[in-house]
Amino acid sequence: MRVADLQEFSWPCGCCGQRTVLSPGGDGVTVEVRSSEGPGCASFAAHRSCLAGRLNPDFNDNRAPVNTVGREQPTPSAIGSESS
Repeated sequence: MRVADLQEFSWPCGCCGQRTVLSPGGDGVTVEVRSSEGPGCASFAAHRSCLAGRLNPDFNDNRAPVNTVGREQPTPSAIGSESS
């Protein structure tokens, strides 16, 4: 990573090549790839939409977490106060 990359906290998307924002509120995620056959891993950054769009459509349960993981979620108390 370059110093400029850390200051703007963005990185090229591993799917489309366009820059994605990885800082809070951004449109990007980092993906870590691990093998069950031994130690080591690889990682890349991707737009949430690029990653979700490339997942097998038969695995719908995997698309929702890609779009929500790491995003601020309302607390249970905030959810209860909205309905009052």
